[in-house]
Amino acid sequence: MMLDQRGTLTISSENFLHNLNYFQSLIPAGSQLSAVVKANAYGHGLEHILQLLTRYGVQWCSVFSLVEAAAVLETAPMMHVHVLCPVSFSGSTAPDSRPSPSPDLLARAATQQVHLTLQDIPNAELLNSAGRTLGRRILVQIQIDVGLTRQGCTPDEFPSLLKAIRDMDHLQLTAVFAHFSHGEAPDNPISQNQYETFLHLARPLRKNGVLTHIHNSGGAVRNIPIDVDLVRIGIGLYGLQPSLDYPIQELQPIAELTAPVVTVHNRPAGTGVGYGHQFVTRRDTQIAILPVGYADGYRRELGGSAIAIINQQRYPIVGRISMDQMAVDVTEGKVQVGDSATVISSDAQSDISMDHLAQQCRTIGYELATGLGHRIARILR
Repeated sequence: MMLDQRGTLTISSENFLHNLNYFQSLIPAGSQLSAVVKANAYGHGLEHILQLLTRYGVQWCSVFSLVEAAAVLETAPMMHVHVLCPVSFSGSTAPDSRPSPSPDLLARAATQQVHLTLQDIPNAELLNSAGRTLGRRILVQIQIDVGLTRQGCTPDEFPSLLKAIRDMDHLQLTAVFAHFSHGEAPDNPISQNQYETFLHLARPLRKNGVLTHIHNSGGAVRNIPIDVDLVRIGIGLYGLQPSLDYPIQELQPIAELTAPVVTVHNRPAGTGVGYGHQFVTRRDTQIAILPVGYADGYRRELGGSAIAIINQQRYPIVGRISMDQMAVDVTEGKVQVGDSATVISSDAQSDISMDHLAQQCRTIGYELATGLGHRIARILR
């Protein structure tokens, strides 16, 4: 049997359901969870995650762009999809020179499953014009910047934008939302101030059927949802920590990255391994080669410091990580071609879990997860 020449990311549906149930337990009756599935479901594989969300009855998800929204609807056509990136148009906003939205944008924005984000009046006017051309109302959500300083109108700008949208005949306001800047930190006064600012503006709209949402994974745990209709959960669904400074003990990573041993070399002492010979053997050594490298998202910083687990035994990864491959010193065991090696574990306590490896690389689990390459096979278990 020919061996696969790539790594495999196995997604645990059991761990995913555990995380989903945990976050749903924090959500008050009458509110819903919106799963954040941007960036290929944080690198885990959009189609597989959408299958799980559909299986477990989740009706809302959030993505970054219209392109991602279209991809969601190909797999889950009944899902409500919120596009987090505000709709913007290039060029002058003078009435006689406003650019026309592209047909592609019209088609994607007009579906009754897609909710677009707005943060200013000029782009609301352009989107309203697009809806009029199509003969259909476009669903929109207003983002308020309560302190993240990334996207959204200011609290002072909100009333005029709200009024403008209400006066437009081809826009339908479905929600108002914001985003915590310190959501993962417990008892943070900045989060409390942001929450109060948001609720002051958004709460009165709920009686008119306008949805409200502000929480992220960390915020849902540290600032338990009360007066909101949707709760956006991203990184926590995948079992990764919003912050290692304030770990959420209940989370279980859903992904494990494995790769087959494709070659085993026997080499004498004094043999250099990999680019630059960062590792040189000091004895007769067995080197196993795995078909995973930095093009697959396994970081170069981990060469010479991380380990692989083969047949339940730990072996050091040696030399530099290549684009497509890595070398493992398996001298102390019995390893043969075809054995499976685990290089990222789904055990949260393991020193090769996504979060621990990210910490070793002086980054965060988000970056490692979203950096997982497209050529890795992704399967549900």
